[in-house]
Amino acid sequence: MATGNDILRLIKAHVEGDEEQFRTAVLAAIADAKGRGHTHLARDMQVALNKPRRRQNIKMIQPIQQGPRADGLVVEELCSERLDDLVMSAEHAGRLKRIVQEQETRDLLKAHGLAPRRKILFYGPPGTGKTLTARALAAELHLPLRVVQTDRIIGRFLGESTAALRKVFEAIAAEEAVYFFDEFDSIGADRGRQDDVGEMRRVLNVLLQFVEADHSDSVVVAATNYHSLLDRALFRRFDDVLEYHLPDEATLFEVARRTLGDFAPGAAHLATDLFRHGLSHADVVEACRGAMKEAVLAGNACVRVNDLERMLQWRRGPE
Repeated sequence: MATGNDILRLIKAHVEGDEEQFRTAVLAAIADAKGRGHTHLARDMQVALNKPRRRQNIKMIQPIQQGPRADGLVVEELCSERLDDLVMSAEHAGRLKRIVQEQETRDLLKAHGLAPRRKILFYGPPGTGKTLTARALAAELHLPLRVVQTDRIIGRFLGESTAALRKVFEAIAAEEAVYFFDEFDSIGADRGRQDDVGEMRRVLNVLLQFVEADHSDSVVVAATNYHSLLDRALFRRFDDVLEYHLPDEATLFEVARRTLGDFAPGAAHLATDLFRHGLSHADVVEACRGAMKEAVLAGNACVRVNDLERMLQWRRGPE
């Protein structure tokens, strides 16, 4: 097994950023494991060593200091969700993991004249996981999530909005992070709409220019519930466009099972017919949390199905 001196060599190599010394120490540990008959451990160590390294600057990120940035136009959030925590289709999961993989190996891609996907557009009904996905992407990439306050971009006076957009994109270029534009249609509305005004048309034109000119290392994620309102020119500025749908009953059942955890009743009682079509992921999560509160206050170890049904009905509204 590795001695104290072996572990010390690894620590020093890591702290000093000495890649050659680090690999030498790990290879010596692998050889030692093989010599002692620990073949599975040796194999796992070799696989871990051969994995593509995350980009170098990730390890330099300090604990996130929460607070406003870019004059209050951007607010930083802590994220703990991971992609594997989300309930989504295999296609969605694969596309998102591809984005993460391209970001983690961006130096390799750039060496071949290729750029990783880093401008992503999510669209679909509210409550279907767009914001949660942005949070999970930030966590996967070990980057802070910075939420752009789109309502503050639209100013009262001529020129205020474009100046605010400029500040946001200056922050995107200056500080690497995942920048999330929620309610993106509020600044990216179609220029041909009948209720369009001159100032908003100028804002969109500037937005198109900034998105096109952005070649930073930050990841830009935009989300909208109303993709039909977006100017079509915006779609061409994004590297990937993902559509979100209201989930089916089986998907909502899985959302409920994960949310309830130890509070879940037996699978036979937690039937999929509780989750009628029309509910979103967020609806079921909130209904489950409400039922969990009822269980806690009543001193029950698991939720009562009638409580969960009542909470789901509240989320559905009148039929």
